[in-house]
Amino acid sequence: MQDSDLNHISIGLNRENFIKEIFEKEFNASIKLCAAALEMAPNYLRDLIFTPTRGAGNKTLSHIYRYCKRTNKDPERYIFVKK
Repeated sequence: MQDSDLNHISIGLNRENFIKEIFEKEFNASIKLCAAALEMAPNYLRDLIFTPTRGAGNKTLSHIYRYCKRTNKDPERYIFVKK
């Protein structure tokens, strides 16, 4: 990868996988339980899930990444990198 390629990388949340595989499956769609496990504010998580136009920032993606690592999940299922 060239240095100029680094200027065109973006990261984001695979919302569909996150909602289906973590939020609904693991936490039975409980904002409170999921937010506690991710160590984030419930209100922010609610907005992230129920407002499709809201993007996940670096801090949120870091929380999801750390959760995946703690629970032996592949973070690439939930966090994507675009070049």
